[in-house]
Amino acid sequence: MGIEYKQHTVLELFDRHNMERKLIIGVDICKSQYDYYCLVCDRLADFICRWYNLSDIPLKEIDKKIITDFDAYLCTGYDFSPNINFRPYKKREEDARNVFIFCCFTGLPYVDAFNLTYENIRQSFDGKMWIKGKRQKTDAEYQVPLLEIHQI
Repeated sequence: MGIEYKQHTVLELFDRHNMERKLIIGVDICKSQYDYYCLVCDRLADFICRWYNLSDIPLKEIDKKIITDFDAYLCTGYDFSPNINFRPYKKREEDARNVFIFCCFTGLPYVDAFNLTYENIRQSFDGKMWIKGKRQKTDAEYQVPLLEIHQI
């Protein structure tokens, strides 16, 4: 008599993770963070299907090659890096691009960048400009130096 056990898979684990995160929206995480987890899970499912022609991968088979392949898939299939020279056609696209680049340079999450006002820009004792405020998600204070961006 053999002992039968269920092999857990990476997408099964990710789905369970996302279900747990859904329960804490508004408590420990915001909806946009949950949506991001779902997006990554969808991209992982697409990767497994396209690169390995499988519907899922058992956890015990996840190795460095799969992780490296997934990283390559994300870098080549989806460009997450800012393209500063991209010139959008619509004002809305230009605004989204500018906020994205601003977030990349400052490290601020989108929601905190969106909530900025002129009152958040302050001059320090040494004359340099800083962005000061509180994170919406955690209410923790932050201070980010405003750097000069040179034209490319």
